[in-house]
Amino acid sequence: MKNIRKILRIIWIICGLSFTIVLIISFQAKGVDKTLLQSSDSVKVVNDSYKIEFIPLKSVKDSALIFYPGGFVDPKAYVPMARKITDNGYKVIIVKLPLRIAFSNSQKQELFFRSKELIQNDDEINHWVMAGHSRGGALAAEFVKDESKLVDSLILIGTTHPKEFDLSDLKIDVTKVFATNDGLASEKEVFHPLEMKVLDHIIIGGTGYTSMAEKGIVPYQSKGTANYKEIALGPIPVEEKRNRFKHTHSR
Repeated sequence: MKNIRKILRIIWIICGLSFTIVLIISFQAKGVDKTLLQSSDSVKVVNDSYKIEFIPLKSVKDSALIFYPGGFVDPKAYVPMARKITDNGYKVIIVKLPLRIAFSNSQKQELFFRSKELIQNDDEINHWVMAGHSRGGALAAEFVKDESKLVDSLILIGTTHPKEFDLSDLKIDVTKVFATNDGLASEKEVFHPLEMKVLDHIIIGGTGYTSMAEKGIVPYQSKGTANYKEIALGPIPVEEKRNRFKHTHSR
């Protein structure tokens, strides 16, 4: 009996590791121009163990963006986007998630500590934007929940979060970006979590989750067509609101 349990445990571990490896391989950045990670006369690039930072050297603005990647996604997948923003004078910092997922509480705290340190140690930036894609969006929302005074706005891309805490009293601007072919959630799930006040809804027609970054094939990619139907965002029924907070816990 003990031998059977040991064998099953080994099989379970192997399956888990195999699945993780497949995910990491699937989410590798592909087709990203290597020169975008090289410094130039207009942009300084710093790529270390916990971030990829793009620092403008010309027409420098006093606003900056901190960006969290999607879970398991190669941070380099967002380099083309970051470099384009920096070309317009804005600093961009892609913060690498611990183990590319920041699943445990200690990993999240490590991520948030680094982010807070980046903001507080930069005297040249007066306005910070916190943003994230998918899992990164969930983490960005959680960071802002506790550190809203450090940032001026929040951008959530391809995510239904926040789900476990209420940001309806958030005093900063919030923008949500949603791809119509995402296939991972409905428009209502994306745009109306916990009555969070969203300043802008950006709907990208004819594209999906994989189009949000320069990365490889992702399982369950939607092949549906774009949907431009109007999204009704009236008050959430009391019963629906109660169900959403059913598993909520204070922190």
